[in-house]
Amino acid sequence: MKVKDAIEILRPLNCLMGSLTVIIGILNTRIGINTSTLIFN
Repeated sequence: MKVKDAIEILRPLNCLMGSLTVIIGILNTRIGINTSTLIFN
């Protein structure tokens, strides 16, 4: 697998993870539960 192919696959994954963390952050401020620390620990 070439490096360019890996980057092309990882780019949308990074966008997905970024949007997920944003959604989790918004949910955290509303609910008050620190889900992100549970996920990333």
